[in-house]
Amino acid sequence: MTKEDEIAPVTRPEPLVCRVVCFNEEKVRALEARLPAAGELEAAARRHKALGHPGRMAILHVLAMEECCVCDLANVLRQPVSTVSQNLRILRAAGLVRSRQEGKLVFCSLAPEEARASAMTSPAERTG
Repeated sequence: MTKEDEIAPVTRPEPLVCRVVCFNEEKVRALEARLPAAGELEAAARRHKALGHPGRMAILHVLAMEECCVCDLANVLRQPVSTVSQNLRILRAAGLVRSRQEGKLVFCSLAPEEARASAMTSPAERTG
């Protein structure tokens, strides 16, 4: 075996753990009291997930310009209607987009400013 064939050892960073087990009981209680409920954290995760996809960001940009039916959105973005529809479902669940039906067409727009602001504010920011 030549020197080039040798495998270099993998170096791992030290884990981020305390070397002693101790804690500030008062600080822990205060932080626990301010920690949002599990449901609020799940909602915040949905919002962040909704914003973490380029296709969904493109939809938000188009809807910031004008209300569109799903078919028009699909054509503007050059994506299948099913893909756009799935992304809209996620954005709607996150409180960022609203939809309305007009006959056989579904029109989408950005949620009202108050709803979007609420959806984009973290639970910690709302509670101060």
